Amino acid sequence: MDVELNNLDALAAVSGKGESEHPTIRLQDFRAVLPVHQYVYLPTRESWPAASINGILPKVLTKTGEEISASKWLDANLGVQQLTWVPGKPMLIEDVLVGDGGWFEHKGSTVLNLYRPPVLARGNAKKAEIWVEHMRKVFGDDADHLIMWLAHRVQRPQEKINHAIVLGGQQGIGKDTLLEPIKRCVGAWNFAEISPTHLLGRFNGFARSVILRVNEARDLGEVSRYQFYDHMKTYAAAPPDVLRVDEKHLREYNVINCCGVIIGTNYKTGGIYLPPDDRRHYVAWSNLTRNDFSERHWHKLWKYYDMVATLTFTPSCTKSTFQNSMSKILRLRRRLFGQSSTLIGTLRIPNWLT
Repeated sequence: MDVELNNLDALAAVSGKGESEHPTIRLQDFRAVLPVHQYVYLPTRESWPAASINGILPKVLTKTGEEISASKWLDANLGVQQLTWVPGKPMLIEDVLVGDGGWFEHKGSTVLNLYRPPVLARGNAKKAEIWVEHMRKVFGDDADHLIMWLAHRVQRPQEKINHAIVLGGQQGIGKDTLLEPIKRCVGAWNFAEISPTHLLGRFNGFARSVILRVNEARDLGEVSRYQFYDHMKTYAAAPPDVLRVDEKHLREYNVINCCGVIIGTNYKTGGIYLPPDDRRHYVAWSNLTRNDFSERHWHKLWKYYDMVATLTFTPSCTKSTFQNSMSKILRLRRRLFGQSSTLIGTLRIPNWLT
């Protein structure tokens, strides 16, 4: 190895004769993914082919006086054995590998973590009152649970909350608007939005998300609705503790199953399928209509969003406090959605966390 990993400044000592055509792109900003002979640009965590690396970066002069391509030097000096995605871990995870069952020790190995944390400026939770008021107006008694669930996603994204959220109600009442500050809190790149059709497809890069929002489509047909429910089980709750991610132009790799799922729906019937005894989904339904909101309400809310770039939650959302907070929610009368299994049934309160 020509350069120690902990002393990348020493790259200057082995620089090639030529200058990079893009001075902001540096050799040390890449890692070679050894099993597939591809390269990850660390600032964006995007994959680059060898041809692009060698077309931008000059050749590297080794200690033996040999000039080699930038990609070949990366293979020999800055290679990783695996890719993964997991919040709460460093970008380079040393001396372990991740398999279907989770982490296991392997000395000398390096796993590249594709997770990018949000850029947060800590705020004052008291200034979230306008957002909280909107939440309580739209979802009433369910607001406490929704706020805690979302706060947990922001503060402890590495932990799996073992149920999904279903937000239901008519169009134009602000269901999506409620989630806009949360997207900023977790980082827009960690907030995935897909359709049910996408969920049933081959590629599932959306599993790399702190929050996965499924925008419901109606009239998928009976078979598709049941398939959607079966597929959703994998993402709504753990186990499985590890998900296999398949993305275009990349070899499949393992990620930790910690995404929080939110399903949006405008329909009580003909939409998503949930059996009456389902315990993987918490359903919050609003009976409001768009006529219940004035233009002044929306102007005030979006003006607040523009002024406060980041919404910060301050309650300590550990598993124990989250479970304790649910004791009050458990006593609330759950709204009924009909008895037919083709409707959103009378749902039990799910197991909150594993």
